[in-house]
Amino acid sequence: MWGDLILAAIGLGSVGMVAVGVSGLVAEALGAIFGRGFVAGDPSGVTYTKARCDYLLEYAPGAHNCAEAATAHHFGEVVEYRVAAGVLGLIGLGVWLLLRRRTPRAGVLPEGFTSTVATALFTVAAAGLLLESVDMTAVGGESSGVGALLSGGLVAAVAAVGFVGLLPSPGCSPRGRLRGGTARSSGRA
Repeated sequence: MWGDLILAAIGLGSVGMVAVGVSGLVAEALGAIFGRGFVAGDPSGVTYTKARCDYLLEYAPGAHNCAEAATAHHFGEVVEYRVAAGVLGLIGLGVWLLLRRRTPRAGVLPEGFTSTVATALFTVAAAGLLLESVDMTAVGGESSGVGALLSGGLVAAVAAVGFVGLLPSPGCSPRGRLRGGTARSSGRA
């Protein structure tokens, strides 16, 4: 049982990290379309100490002020860290595939266990990130930094829908037979 759970956790964690990586690419696209401030800008009213501003300007020499430097710095973090997580997720998926082929499974997890957990996790993540995006924009009137949340929420929503498609059909076994032993009708007479 533990082997099956560990294998499922490695697979789910890896898929989650790949989704984070994809959200980095979506954030990059949103930054190109709407500007980097949409993805990584600070909310209005944020100020920096002189030391922090000097630090940020050091990493963004083309910036004209501290706010531009902070946006450039944070945009790089949002995109690059997420893409790096995605690369680690791809490596994790490779490990998962190897383990899945070489590790005998006890078969104690119910059919659709991993898909059900993934659907639930991605749905909760999508709802939280998308609702926070709407809250920041519609309620708070702020668009700075919304793209970081929006990119994650959109990718999580797509992943949730993808995993819904992998859920087993109610009442059917993996071999296409209804539970109870009767063959499922193919629709032919």
